[in-house]
Amino acid sequence: MKFKKLVSVVLSTAMAALAMAGCGETGDGSAVSSGTETVGNASKEQNADQGTPAADVDTYGFDKTAKIGVLVSDASTAEALSFRAYYEEYLESQYDVDFIYSEELTDAAGEIDAIDQFTMQGCQGIISLSSFDRPGQIEMCEDAGIYYGVAAGTLTDEQYETYREYTYFVGSVGPSLETEYQTGYDMAQFFIDEGKTNFLIFTGAAAYGTEMHIYRVAGMIAAMNEADPSTTYGGASTKDDIIAAIYGTLGIDADSFESDTFTISAVNGYNMDDAWWGEISEKLFATGLEAVLAVGNGSDFFGSMAQGAVEVGSVDTYAQDYADAMANNQLTWMAGKFAPGIAPIFVAVLDAINGAPLRTADGNAFQIDQGYWYATSAEEFDKYLASSSVESPVYDKSILDNYISTPENVVSYDDFETFVGAYTFDEIQALNQ
Repeated sequence: MKFKKLVSVVLSTAMAALAMAGCGETGDGSAVSSGTETVGNASKEQNADQGTPAADVDTYGFDKTAKIGVLVSDASTAEALSFRAYYEEYLESQYDVDFIYSEELTDAAGEIDAIDQFTMQGCQGIISLSSFDRPGQIEMCEDAGIYYGVAAGTLTDEQYETYREYTYFVGSVGPSLETEYQTGYDMAQFFIDEGKTNFLIFTGAAAYGTEMHIYRVAGMIAAMNEADPSTTYGGASTKDDIIAAIYGTLGIDADSFESDTFTISAVNGYNMDDAWWGEISEKLFATGLEAVLAVGNGSDFFGSMAQGAVEVGSVDTYAQDYADAMANNQLTWMAGKFAPGIAPIFVAVLDAINGAPLRTADGNAFQIDQGYWYATSAEEFDKYLASSSVESPVYDKSILDNYISTPENVVSYDDFETFVGAYTFDEIQALNQ
């Protein structure tokens, strides 16, 4: 694992840059001006009530090649590789689509350059896995007439309110902040149910103000408070107050934590220097430590060094590295993303390209929550890993075909939303029955 590259991914959501705009063409080569009310071959009003005439639906992905650019700020981690394999090795073999990947991006300027390149290469859609400047990306795609969707992530509430009416902003599929909070809560609750009371919390990019990590940490503290109401952080005992307190300290200050039952220490940030690694070692070997609660990279940073009965919980992805960690008792509990989870945003972008965009009841871009699969054993992990593979992905063509509009079948937004929202392993398995 190349940790420095991994750091750029996690830090990306904490960074911002000036938005820039570009210009370009639609997939059929015609110029499009920003703010147009035409969506593909149908008006925004038609698509708001799912009124796209079947005869107007194009056939990109089936007998015409759809070109879709993919923005990535990580090209080497287990998650990045599994996502790319699903797109390039599975979806490209099933549909007439050409995914064009950016180089590994490190800042907002790189994102802008990549979108310029995608425009010149004739991309009709862009899927973003890079978040240095999402507003800038949306603005640029709107001006260029290129459909834009966010995979495995969401916009902030403020960003969504700003851009939800944009014609070329398709939407996002990924964990909401409420899901992130619940994931942290569930992780801590698992170990509390085991009787553990002494925790090391790895707060990751909460130290830089990254919302998803702040919400995961807040969920952990909330689970302890529910088990023992004397537990507070910065004097806070309710969800919103705990979140605000963690924003205030940017990570966890152990001195601000009080409890009659629980004891915590914390490692904040991704400094990756000798002092940081020394802090991890010192706190892992502290007397009485029972479990590590990590917002991410639990087995990467802590699993191999954890001693004796110290267990590790983490948020990661279903990949072989983490399967090995769980099999070797370096990972006990994991909330994981599954590689085919990036399929729905592909479906939505392709539908938009074909003139049948999936818009909410009021005609806006969507934000659909998609959470994690939880694994607590090597056997369970292996089952989920197999369903994330290129060979037998849980979202296969037989499922996806039901949500890609064709001249014979125009898909409604309600059906699509129901499909994406039923993301648990068992719910997806039921789609094939």
